[in-house]
Amino acid sequence: MKGKISLLIAVIVVFGTIVPVAQFATARTLTFAPTAEQHGAGLIRTVPANATQYQMNSVLIYFQNGSYYWFYAPFGRYTNGFNLTFASTKYYNLGFNYTNFSFGTFVNMIGGIWNNNTTFNPSWSVLIWNVSQEEWAVSPVGIGSISMKGNISIALSYSYWNSNFSAPLVYPAPTPLDPYPNSEFRDSPSGTGVAGFHSNLPYSPPNSVLSWVGRINTTDFGGIDTQPVEYNGMIYLLSDGPSNGGRAGVFAYNGYGDVIWNSTVGSPGYELSSPLAANGMIVVSSSNGYVYSFNSNNGRLNYMINLHSQQGITSSPILGPQGFFVLNDSGGVFYIAFNGTEYWNFSIGYHSYYSSPVYYNGTLYVAADLSSGGVIAALSVPNATAHPRLLWERNVGGFIRDTPAVSNDLIYFSQAKSSGGSGTYQYIDVTLTVMNAFTGMFVRNYTIGGSNSFPSSPLIAGNEIILSDGSEIVSINGTASNSTSFILWSVGVVNSYGSPSASLFGRYILVSTDSAQSELYVLSERGVLVWNFTAKSPDSYSLSSPAYDGSTLLWGDDAGYLFSFSRIEIANFTYVQHNGTVSMTAVVNPAAAPVVNYTWNLGNGVVAYTQTVVHNYTENGTYQVSLSVVYSDGTIASYTGNVVVNSVIHIPSIITVKKARSQFNLFEYAAAGISVIIIAAAVTFVVLRNRKRRIK
Repeated sequence: MKGKISLLIAVIVVFGTIVPVAQFATARTLTFAPTAEQHGAGLIRTVPANATQYQMNSVLIYFQNGSYYWFYAPFGRYTNGFNLTFASTKYYNLGFNYTNFSFGTFVNMIGGIWNNNTTFNPSWSVLIWNVSQEEWAVSPVGIGSISMKGNISIALSYSYWNSNFSAPLVYPAPTPLDPYPNSEFRDSPSGTGVAGFHSNLPYSPPNSVLSWVGRINTTDFGGIDTQPVEYNGMIYLLSDGPSNGGRAGVFAYNGYGDVIWNSTVGSPGYELSSPLAANGMIVVSSSNGYVYSFNSNNGRLNYMINLHSQQGITSSPILGPQGFFVLNDSGGVFYIAFNGTEYWNFSIGYHSYYSSPVYYNGTLYVAADLSSGGVIAALSVPNATAHPRLLWERNVGGFIRDTPAVSNDLIYFSQAKSSGGSGTYQYIDVTLTVMNAFTGMFVRNYTIGGSNSFPSSPLIAGNEIILSDGSEIVSINGTASNSTSFILWSVGVVNSYGSPSASLFGRYILVSTDSAQSELYVLSERGVLVWNFTAKSPDSYSLSSPAYDGSTLLWGDDAGYLFSFSRIEIANFTYVQHNGTVSMTAVVNPAAAPVVNYTWNLGNGVVAYTQTVVHNYTENGTYQVSLSVVYSDGTIASYTGNVVVNSVIHIPSIITVKKARSQFNLFEYAAAGISVIIIAAAVTFVVLRNRKRRIK
């Protein structure tokens, strides 16, 4: 036992000097191979074969719910892995807690996720990229002893360990070879199941111009009311089942809008469960009461599980540490392994409509409805093998029809009380409620106003809470008290049946409407409209929340359309010239990830690799100059423009040519001969004189 504890300490310690790590930390130079990517209408972006060889260190912070952060730093900026990790948590505004001991430093918490201080399982552990094996390996030394000499990648992973502490059960999915394999839109650090942003990509808004449009055959399948998911370069969504007897379907698209595979699930009716992409699988829950798992590459059915739901499942499956959680409409909570084995189930006894569970720091939060109002329950989930226990349960006055959000040990949820009117969807008194996530005690209530549709899930953006009350997108000051003015800004929208949840990406807020002519809005951080898009069909009601991972924005509607927008990429250059010497400077996206390479083709066969290039052109003319910019997240932006050179001045050389002689000049030869004789006589006299003196 003592040996196991020592090994555990060696693994969890994040700062120390134990053994060298040269066998794992061999320096590696990354080279961009020639690749070409097609986007939209034939736009080709190419990375030159000689794009760059650059010196970069990186740290990966990997959470068990699938969210992660990459931080890149040039060689020499941070001396060891601890300093690099500390800088990464500061850059992404993640909480960072550690304790110093004589033998090193324990990392206790990153991003609000703490070690299990009783068993240290799970815990934050340090891994290092093994270059020769091309895999993550448990570091035999603390981060402080890893010298960041360039091209070294380390990872802080929140890991569950084997019984002998030899290796974590799940290694990080991202690697230096494939930094962003899991760009699942619905993933967020708090695991709420609503759209979250990936901080490892540039904070740049999507382009307002469509890159492609996909269309589902609505005769055989229905419209799209669920949020799309992007996973390993593919796009997945669950469609409705049409009322004429068709069935719902799972669709897989490539990045160009082509359907790669689709499978039928469920039965006629609305499908409101967004897919979960994890562990090479696409998991969906359906209105027929089953959970389906498909192979993400080819659509092969792995398994289907009957959860014995009374009216179908409208809850989205949510990623957990060793599988996924899902609710049925009868109040059942299920924890299922990736292979389809059920770890356990738990009944809270209340109906769950539309709301997905929330997994946060070892606790699962569930929202449900009674006939008279809503319920929030908290379940302790220490691990997959231990049966959960009810920590607390609170009744609220209004109905909860969407997923709560958890941040900084507070739980946020929207609720609405029925107006008693004759309309099916008449609700008033939309309220945002804040509770203590540990105790379930009420902290604050914000009464927003009346609405004729369900409010959306709250979106946490620092001290702001953003949600739709059915008629407006509202930003609430989360630090304000109940009685003070708490509305920061609002934007009017029209929702007829439900309110799609907003998505956040850096400084940009994305939200859509559920109306006869659905619209997609991109707003700035203060609610100012950046651009909007109106769906094609006049009958395009949509409950699909927009999804944006920094590269592609996706949004679907009831008419079966899937819209795709690309990210705005910036690459340009300016130049000045003087006497044929041209100074060219690359202009890049200031909000993007750091640039790791500039590649210039100067139009005359010369290639350069710096942000500012000074080149001397020898001839006037128009030169076609190409610039390719590679950001540290792998994004590439290219630009080709003309450089007009008109200041080259050619100064002719002055050469003096003597007239050729037709005969010898005897006088010149005679004078030269006499001079040689005189010099020789003088030298002889001096030598003889010195010789006589030595003889005497």
